[in-house]
Formats: sequence, C-alpha cells, structure tokens
Amino acid sequence: MKNFVRFLLILLLATGICFSGLSCGPKEKPQKKPSASKKKPKRKEPPKPVVEEAPAAPAKPPLPQDIKQWGKQDFYRAREEGDDRLDEACALLGAPFENEPSASGAVDILRYILTPLPIPEMPEIPKPVITEDMERNEINKLERDYKNRIKAEEEKIKRIPKLNSRTIAAIIEILGQNGDDAAWKLMVDIVQRRQTLDDDSDIEKNVVQTILAHPRTNNLDLIFQMITQPKVFLTPVVPLNDDKGRRRITPTQVRTMAVDWMKKNADPEFRERVTDYILAHQEDVELRSLATPYLILPLVGNIRCMQKLYMAPNLLNPNDREKVERYFLNCSAGAFASITNQASLAGKPTQIDVINALSARPLDVSQNADPYAAPSPENDDSENDEESDTEETAPQQPAQKKGTSQRIEPYVDTQLTDSFKMMAFQPEYATMILNVVWQDDFITRQKQSWDKTQEFKNRDTDATARFLMALPLPGYRHYWDEFFTSAYQEGPLKIDKMPLMGYLPTDFGVLLELKKVKRNVLPPAQQKKPPASARNTNAYRVKQRQIELQSAWMEFVRQAVKLQMERCNVAAAVQKTLEVNVDQYKSRTPFNIPEDAHVLCEYHMILPNEKTKELQGIQIDPVEIHYVQFQWDVPAFTIGTKIKYKDALAKQRFNGPRSSDMGTLWFEYTSPDCSESFDIRIPVSGQSKEELKEPPKGPIQVMSIRVRSNN
Repeated sequence: MKNFVRFLLILLLATGICFSGLSCGPKEKPQKKPSASKKKPKRKEPPKPVVEEAPAAPAKPPLPQDIKQWGKQDFYRAREEGDDRLDEACALLGAPFENEPSASGAVDILRYILTPLPIPEMPEIPKPVITEDMERNEINKLERDYKNRIKAEEEKIKRIPKLNSRTIAAIIEILGQNGDDAAWKLMVDIVQRRQTLDDDSDIEKNVVQTILAHPRTNNLDLIFQMITQPKVFLTPVVPLNDDKGRRRITPTQVRTMAVDWMKKNADPEFRERVTDYILAHQEDVELRSLATPYLILPLVGNIRCMQKLYMAPNLLNPNDREKVERYFLNCSAGAFASITNQASLAGKPTQIDVINALSARPLDVSQNADPYAAPSPENDDSENDEESDTEETAPQQPAQKKGTSQRIEPYVDTQLTDSFKMMAFQPEYATMILNVVWQDDFITRQKQSWDKTQEFKNRDTDATARFLMALPLPGYRHYWDEFFTSAYQEGPLKIDKMPLMGYLPTDFGVLLELKKVKRNVLPPAQQKKPPASARNTNAYRVKQRQIELQSAWMEFVRQAVKLQMERCNVAAAVQKTLEVNVDQYKSRTPFNIPEDAHVLCEYHMILPNEKTKELQGIQIDPVEIHYVQFQWDVPAFTIGTKIKYKDALAKQRFNGPRSSDMGTLWFEYTSPDCSESFDIRIPVSGQSKEELKEPPKGPIQVMSIRVRSNN
C-alpha cells in the first residue's frame, strides 16, 4: 500500500514537471524577442529630427505682402528663401526706401543678395550593414532607405536659391542708379572678383556699360582708368576660372567703350586730364590712336587739349599739327573781337548777325574800276612798261551792283565747324583761346612761319598774317611797319587780301603802322601832264611811278579808314547790346562833339580792360579808340575846322580820280610819330563849292586811335 502511494506521488510529481516544461519549453523564442525589440528603435532614429523641425517652419512670420515695407532682414529672408518678389523688391533699392533710407544701406543689401548662399557639405550617411544570414527583402529595404536619405540631402542643396544672369544685370543697373561711392566699389569688386556671383557670364561688359551710362563725379576716376589703364581695371584679385570657355571682355574693348563715352559726355577738364596722360605716356600708341583724333577736333572743350598736343614735340603728325594750327589762327581774331566788345552772343545782334557782319566785305566799286589803282596817264606808246604790265595782271576785285555788298568769308576757315567759329566770339571762351594763342611759345612758332614766307603772294592769304594782325602785344606792330615798307614798291594791290581790308577785327594800331607809308595825292591843279616828249624820259617815268604809288597808297589808307569805321559801327551796336557803361571811356575822348549835334551811335574801347585781366601772364600793349557817328546841320566844308583833336585840326585829303568814295570828304590828322590818328568822314553830294556849302548828306563819322609812342 505504501508502495502504491509512493508511486502515485512520483507520478503526480512527474506530471507537474511535465506541465511546467510545456509551458517553459520554448524559452528560446522569448529570448529573441528582446533582441528584435532592440533593433527597431535604431531604425526609427533618423526620422526623429524631421519630426522635431516640422513644427518650427510655421513659427516664422510671413514676409510683408507690401514689398515697400520690407526692411533689411526681409530682403535677407527673401534671398534665402528664394521669394519670387525679390526682383521687384530690388528695384526699390535704386532710391531710398522706408525702413532703410541710406544709399549705403541699400548697397549692403544688394551685396548680400548678390553673394551666393552657402552650400552645406553633403553629410556622411553610413551605409547599411548587410550580413549573410539576411533575407533579400530585408537587404533591399536597407539599400532603398540609404538611397532615399542621400537623395533627400541632395534635394536640400538644390533648393538653395541662386540668382540668374537677368537678376544680376538688374541689380548692377540698380547700383548704377544708386550713385553712392559704395555702389561703384561693389561694381569694381564684381569685375575684379572680390564679389562672387552665382552667374558671372559677360559680367565685365555689363558693369562697364552701367558705369558709363551713369557718369557721376564719384565714378569719373573709374572711367579715366578704363581709358588709360583698362588692364588694371579688369585685373581680377581672384584668378578667373574659365573652364567653361567663357569669353571675357578685353582691355581694348573696355578702352574703346570709354573713349566713345568721352566723345559724347566728357567735360573739358576730363578731356584735358586724358590729354595730360597721353603726354606723359606717349608709348601708349593704342590710346593715342583712339583719343587724339577726337581731342584735336574744333570743339569748345578741346581748346586746352589742342594746345597741349600741338606744343608737344613730335606727338602729332604733320597733317594734324596743321589742322590744329589753322583752328587756332582762325579763331584768334574772333576772340580778340570778343574782348574788345566787337562781338557778342548775348541778346542782339545775334550770333549769326555778328559773324556775317564781321565777315562781310562791302566794295562799292564799278566793274572796271580798281579802288586802289593809281591815276594813270593817257594811253600812248610809253605806257607799255613794266609797271603797266604789273597793274594789268594784278587780281581785280569782283563786280557788284550799286548799293549792294559782296559777302565773303576770307578770314574764317570754312573747314571749321559752326560751333567752333561761333565759340571764338563768346566772352567765356575768348579768354580761354587767347590764353593759348597769345602765349610766347605759340607766337614764336607763328613768327618763324611768318619770317620764312618771303613772297607777298603767299603772305597775302597766310593765316599767320591774320593772327599777327590781331595781336595787340608789345613788340609786334613793327612787323607791319616792316611789311608795309617792304611791300611799298609793289603797290597796295599786292596786299589787297590782307585782313586789314576785311571786316574781321584787327589790332587798331595796325592802321597807324599803315599810315606811316609815304602817300599823297596831288591837287587837281598839279595833276596836269607835261608834253609827250617829256613823258618819254626815264626820270619822268620814275617820278610818275612814285606819284602813282603815293596816290595808290593814299587810296588804300582811305579804304582802310573807312572799313575800320564800319567795324566800329558794328561794335557800337554790340557794345550797346552788352549794356557796357561807356561813360567812363567817353570822358577820355580826345575830340570835341558839337553840342547841337545829334549822336547816333558811339564806340569806346581801351586796352587793357577788365576782360584782359583774365589772361594769364600776357601783357597787353595799351591802345585806345573812340568812335562817334552823329548828324549835324551845318555846311559840310566847315566841319573839318570845327572839330578838333586836342588842339590839332585834321587836314583834308584829296581822293584819287578813280575813287569810289568821291561823295565823301575825308579829313585826317596823324601825329609825327604815328602814335595818334584822327579821321573825319563827311558824306556830301559833290565836290563843287556850292555842293560843299550844303549840310552833310548823311551821318558824320569821327574816329581816333592812340597807342604807345614807343611801340
């Protein structure tokens, strides 16, 4: 029994152990579960940052809807976020805006916008660990997750906003409109690669065009560098990377663009600055070839440039030197007219009126009459001598109808542009011209040219003669004394084309030098011819030649006096237009005007004057001229005795038989040293005693000229 009970207990115990073994038998599976639970959290780790950043994006407030309200930080965000309104907003930076009113602040914003945004480095993503006991689907999943993570990082980099060439060009234009020094510095930084860009194709040309399109005083130095040192302007601080084969703008292209700008926009100071550089760097042949042809054009702003290039030895070729010299020689008389109040562009007479008046040349002569020819004896066999041959072959004056005047322009170079011709008569440019042409170095060149010209036929039309004849400087009037003396035997026809007989102004002292020539006209009673037998002798011919020369020179002087008075007539109108106060000069008038006479016009001029004070280092030879035109109802023949020059009376001069001015009485007084001259012209109806008792048939003209006696 006891054994049976013991057996049951053992059986029950074995049964309990079995049950407990069934419940615990698969103990390995529970052991794997903990290992699986350990790997799953590792796979869920990568998404955790995304989950954390997702709610942060909506935290930033949106950019203001109105771009005019954008401040600096708003522009920065728009650049970083690639806002579509960035181009439109940048256009506002060309002018001050509400939150950032300073120009330099706008440039700072534009610099930030131009700067490429930083590109983060690709993060290191570990490759998945693959073991041999892994199943294929598990391996594929790991590889797919790895590729997706790489692609996600690449997409982040691609989404960083970049500026295209259109936007960059628009920003460069905005910098040009800005005008601040910082804006120009930024553009230079772009060219020289201190400022990097997302797209720098054709950037140099873009910047050059923008700088030239918006010239200001603060960027003239840049333009000057483009002209003079384009290589320096283009030299990059950071070496260029031209792996893509981009073509960069060349220094020659930059220089050409800048020189073209200078031709259209540069002021005189800038042109002179370029000229100075050319003179200091004559080895720069390219710049000389590009800029010099423009700098010697007859333009107002080129006056000093032309002078410097002309005076530089061996810089200009012979043709260019001749052009520059001709420009100066032809405009010097106009400049002289301006400082003596003989020409003006203010009010009336107008610019064209003055030029026409000063270039006109009235010749009241008949078709076959020679105004300067000496009286000739009757035709006979004795007239076929050398003198008559000379007179016959001399150039004759063109015919004109009575009451008209022949308008020519013999003393202004027709190749000059209108603006340059007119410019010479303007006071603001006259002193500029005279400061060039009245300097010793320029005059010396002209004197040398004058001395080399020996034949009168060349001197007659030489531009140097026109220049020297309007040169009221000490020591130059004696040239005309020598010239008239040497030309005396040739007769005045040889110098008929000299400026003295035109309307362009000349130094008033030249007329006094002309009056030094030996001249006379015999009274009618002394003009009787001897018998033919006496006229065949050589002595008679010599004597007759001298009489004819004296008569011809007297007629020439009379014509010169007449034209000088006409110059004064024009100058009187100009002086009145300028509202010049002539009272200070009238008190020095050396002749008397009758109290019952009616003054029509007057011209008074004294050199040196206020205008000549602007001339630098130039000494003016004193000269004084007084001219009055008036009407007076008294017998014509008595006028010469009632108008005195100081205490002297003018002497009546007989006109030549061929004179075209027989209806005028001419009275003249000249001091013994020819430093003072006084002339009276009275229009009359005829030369008979009865006609001379009548009042003048028009205005009476009175003129006095006084210079230094030791000139």
